[in-house]
Amino acid sequence: MRSVVVALCLASPLLVGSGCNGSDRDSHHPPLTGAVGTSGGPGSVTSSSSGGGSGSGGGGGQGAGGPTPDPSALPKAAGPCPKFESGPATITLPGLEPREVLIRVSRKAATLDGPFVVVYRSGEQTPDDAIKAQLGTDGLDAILDLGGVVVAPDSDPIAGAGVFPWFTYLGAFEADGQPITPDDFRIVDQLLACAIEAVGVDTSRIHAVGYHEGSVMALHTAILRSGFVASVVAHSTAVTGAPAEQDATNVYPAMLLFGGSTDNESLIDYGKETPEASVMLSAPEFPYSAKHFTILCEHGGGTMIANDAVPSTVAFLLAHPYRIAEEPYAAGLPKSFPSYCEIVP
Repeated sequence: MRSVVVALCLASPLLVGSGCNGSDRDSHHPPLTGAVGTSGGPGSVTSSSSGGGSGSGGGGGQGAGGPTPDPSALPKAAGPCPKFESGPATITLPGLEPREVLIRVSRKAATLDGPFVVVYRSGEQTPDDAIKAQLGTDGLDAILDLGGVVVAPDSDPIAGAGVFPWFTYLGAFEADGQPITPDDFRIVDQLLACAIEAVGVDTSRIHAVGYHEGSVMALHTAILRSGFVASVVAHSTAVTGAPAEQDATNVYPAMLLFGGSTDNESLIDYGKETPEASVMLSAPEFPYSAKHFTILCEHGGGTMIANDAVPSTVAFLLAHPYRIAEEPYAAGLPKSFPSYCEIVP
């Protein structure tokens, strides 16, 4: 994995003195603890979970079907909240350029506290492209039917001088001694806090999904916000730099997908780094402190999202709420999953 950091250091002057010296750690969110409980069972894209758990962030207790994050782990709004209705919105936070975001929410959110899903675009996608490709129409509908909220923030306007959409892709956690990667996470924190205030969220069902550059962001969201992330899906991904877990006791499940040896149309060789990341999660190896239930899917299509796997990724998220005690796929993956997906031992 060090090869990824070295390659990116050579590619970007932003990394000098940050990820390139291995000292880049997010110190803004100290480790957190929480109680482990029971939850859920095998899920499908048309999960029947009703939400209604902890619209105000819960009490570190029970959501719709199990434990919820401790309130101290959940972000608080740090600026004005956008109106939570389907369509484009703008997030404005002190010290940051205004950031565009696409919100998808249904009327059911008015009466149900459902999942919160953040979707990260690749460099070639728009936020709308990202939602359509990474969740699919049926997956999006399933989430919204639960009273859920889907958000797709646009990328940092100065990340990689416009070349790459997210600083995490470059392994950069500081530049000139100043934190930069947390800017992206401040946007996500604000969106989550505002969704909880505006429409209510089942805080046992906070998930991250991403593709390509966005998948690196999704994987790092799970690491740096492990105080509340329930599960993560990453299409063509890698761990860059040296991110520090927010809460090492939350062993959220992960589903990683990649296109085989030809999935390398990038500074990052995803054909190599995605399976490496799955081993890091399962072994565990740094930056992970404990074994995470991990699914690896090698679809063989190169750099792309495997459309036939998208329903399974949404089913995976809905089947894995926060701190699930009994793994629903322990005995094997559902028959509906692609044959190229397997549980990492």
